Amino acid sequence: MRSLFSLYNSHLDFVHQWLERFLQPGMIAIDATVGNGHDLFKIASLLLKDPKSQVYGYDIQKEALEKSQARLKEAFSEEEFSRIQWIHASHEAFPEDLEVDCVVYNLGYLPGGDKSVTTKTEKTLVSLKNALAILKPGGIVFVTCYPGHEEGALELEALLSWSETLNPGQFSSSHLAITNREKAPQVLIIQKATSLDIS
Repeated sequence: MRSLFSLYNSHLDFVHQWLERFLQPGMIAIDATVGNGHDLFKIASLLLKDPKSQVYGYDIQKEALEKSQARLKEAFSEEEFSRIQWIHASHEAFPEDLEVDCVVYNLGYLPGGDKSVTTKTEKTLVSLKNALAILKPGGIVFVTCYPGHEEGALELEALLSWSETLNPGQFSSSHLAITNREKAPQVLIIQKATSLDIS
């Protein structure tokens, strides 16, 4: 499928194209679910040439962090790699004093790992609310959901319902779904207004 369509072939292509468009030198970004490191690698490639940029990678599974660390250590200089903060923890608790430009989620379970260890709806909702709180004006959140398994379907339904309640003067929420591929991954995109309408 990857060579059939020029715009984007998958949810990963879509998110990465938007990261290329959005991320600028000096920005700070979080990969809230490191997994196999594909999103984190993309983020780091776009940001770490600038010494002011900082990247945070969260994962609850030590195996995921170790694999991603090995991959990125080979691809980046020692100085660049030092500006990646690796956090072995669940993604719902971000430092309250942190301000970031972008947060990326790739929900579900670790491909090739234990499928019983998956993101959970309740924790993901808490995490997203905390992510929006530390997002800078104009900042953006990408959430890839996987409705092909039971918890993923519940997660997607809950996140879409929650996103509809966001104040339109403060946030813009969009949803990408490939309608002719059954149970294909779907992407939720939330951007914070550059200046908040508090009326």
